[in-house]
Amino acid sequence: MRLIFDAHGIKGTRMFRTDLQDLHIHTQAAEIIESVNAVSNNLFLSTSFGHYSAVLLKLVTDVAPNTPVIWVDTGYNTEQTYRYCELLKDRLNLNLHIYHPQRSVTHRSAFGGQLTPSDDGFKEFVDEIKLEPFRRALSHFEPQYWLSGIRAEETEHRRSLGILSDGPNGIQKVAPLYYWAEADLINYMVDNDLPFEENYVDLTKSGAKQECGLHSRL
Repeated sequence: MRLIFDAHGIKGTRMFRTDLQDLHIHTQAAEIIESVNAVSNNLFLSTSFGHYSAVLLKLVTDVAPNTPVIWVDTGYNTEQTYRYCELLKDRLNLNLHIYHPQRSVTHRSAFGGQLTPSDDGFKEFVDEIKLEPFRRALSHFEPQYWLSGIRAEETEHRRSLGILSDGPNGIQKVAPLYYWAEADLINYMVDNDLPFEENYVDLTKSGAKQECGLHSRL
C-alpha cells in the first residue's frame, strides 16, 4: 500500500489543530505543517540537501513559502550536492540561509583536516563543522518550532522521538515525515516530478543508521 500524503489541501476546508500534542501516525504531513504554521509563524526548517530533501522542502514551501530554510554547509559536500542546492533553491524559491564553520576546509587541512569516525577527535570535528554553525542559526532565528525531515525508521534514537519532541532552548522539534517509509518519499518525488540527489555524503555520520548530532547532541 502506498502511504502518500497529499500536500495540497484547500485552505479553509481543514480544521487546524491548536494542540499539537494530538498529532499522530494518521495525521497528514501537510496538515502537520499547516497546524504548526497556524499556531506560530516563528519556525524554521533544517535541510541537508540529501537524497530526499526535496520532499519536505516542497511540502513546507507549499504551505509557508517564507519559512527560513537552514543549511549547514560543512565544506565537505559533493559537487552534485551544491548543484542540487542551487536547483532546489531556484525551483522552490527557498528562503535559504547557509551557515559555515568558522574555519575553511583549507585552513582545517593545514592542521590535520578531515577526520573519520575511528579517529581521535572526531566528535570535536563534528562539533566544529556542523553543530557550532547550527547553534549560530538557532541563536540568530530563535525559532519556536524547528521542522526537520527525520523519520522513525532511520535510527534507533529517532524511533524514540515522535512527530513532536523537545529541542534545545525550549524549541519544539516537529517531524512531518516521521512515519513515512523510504518508498513513500520516492513515490512523492516521482508524483511531484522532484529531482533526486544521487551523490550525497555526510562525513559527520559514522554510518547510514547513525546520528550526525543535530538531533542527539544539541
